[in-house]
Amino acid sequence: MDVRHSRTRLIVPALPAAGETLRLSREEALHARARRLVAGDPVLLSDGSGAEGTGHVVRISRKEMIVCVSEIVDRRPQELRVKLYLAGLRPERLAWAVEKATELGAAGVVLVRTARTQSFRASAGLLPRLERIVRESSKQCGRAEWPAISGPVDF
Repeated sequence: MDVRHSRTRLIVPALPAAGETLRLSREEALHARARRLVAGDPVLLSDGSGAEGTGHVVRISRKEMIVCVSEIVDRRPQELRVKLYLAGLRPERLAWAVEKATELGAAGVVLVRTARTQSFRASAGLLPRLERIVRESSKQCGRAEWPAISGPVDF
């Protein structure tokens, strides 16, 4: 199997309508270049909403990547929706738990502040990193919809 022709999953802010083109973020363009994509290669586009776009690379360079969307397919799961509530942990353990929750299909992860939680382990400053971990985990496991990260909330 030619590796270039497998469908590379790319994260986009919002899926456009079928037939439209989309300029990807620099980070996603770098990922595509690392995968050695060229014009014409097929890609999957995901924005975390549960819908997934198929398309192909129109142009790729060091500075930008343009993708044409062929089709939008709704992939929202219809089963039970589970949220995971996590007390503040050490950052590496928290990251691991969020990654596994994403792979297992959790609908959301909520950071919880308890009486025994150290304040810096359950702060809003952790949310951007956890959201990045969720997007990357979704990309790797092929999930079209990723869990919402929220909190911290008091127990």
